[in-house]
Amino acid sequence: MIQFIFLVTGVMLLFLVIAIAVRNYTIGAVSSMGLMVIGVTVLKDGFASINNDFSIGLGVIIFCVGAYFLTVGGIEKIGEAYG
Repeated sequence: MIQFIFLVTGVMLLFLVIAIAVRNYTIGAVSSMGLMVIGVTVLKDGFASINNDFSIGLGVIIFCVGAYFLTVGGIEKIGEAYG
């Protein structure tokens, strides 16, 4: 389970970097939502019965990175539409 979480997190971060590079809001939003889901999953379950401060902190960081990029991308998209 730990390897799967790290693999999916890496793929979502890769998609996020690609979205930032090509300025594609859709890919960025999907990858940000994926990071938020992974963060909540880590917070809820921990890492395969390893539920300590490290796993809780990592879950919070992953969730916050996803929420940050989703919020910033949404604000930029609104600015393009109405600005």
